[in-house]
Amino acid sequence: MKQRSLSVSCLALVLTLACVAPYGYVLFKSFFRDGGLTFWGYFQVFLNETQYLARFWTSLGLTSLIALAQLLVSLLAGFGFAKCNFPGKKAIFFVLMILMILPLQVTLVPNYLMLDQLGLLDTYYLMERCRPYAASMKVDALGNLIVFKRGEKSTGSRLMLTAHMDEVGFIVNDITEDGYLKFAPVGGIDPRVVIGKRVSVGRGRIPGA
Repeated sequence: MKQRSLSVSCLALVLTLACVAPYGYVLFKSFFRDGGLTFWGYFQVFLNETQYLARFWTSLGLTSLIALAQLLVSLLAGFGFAKCNFPGKKAIFFVLMILMILPLQVTLVPNYLMLDQLGLLDTYYLMERCRPYAASMKVDALGNLIVFKRGEKSTGSRLMLTAHMDEVGFIVNDITEDGYLKFAPVGGIDPRVVIGKRVSVGRGRIPGA
């Protein structure tokens, strides 16, 4: 019996190491750059990227509020179920247990419908920019924004302009004293071809090389 228990423990240890080893290797390699130990990568992500920091603290704040709200509701519900007797107690407790173990994927559609009824969907930046010029706008099931604009004269022809709403580009994260711009990629950009590309900077679309 002891030998079987030892074999099971060894197997569990091997499986645990097999699952954890890739993450440990990636974490270990993240501290090395150009053959030496460095924390530059973490500095760039956590301290030098203002956009990342804003999103990080926003996510942290929302997560903390949700956790505190769930803790408060759970404490009140637990106290009520433990100390009070009322009609339908077992049925309500059963429903509460089901909701607590319900996977997130099951609530995606109800959450989407609720946000849609509250008018919190389709508040895209592009929609606000296109609204003054559009005769109609709609968003299809895949999230594509479709804008229709009538022409001044009816010629019987139709013209369609298409573009990526999430097109790749760069974001300026620093300006040196000499006037040079430091930037970071937004999206999948091949660094090997960047040197041969022209860019437009800012709202005035200032040409850069």
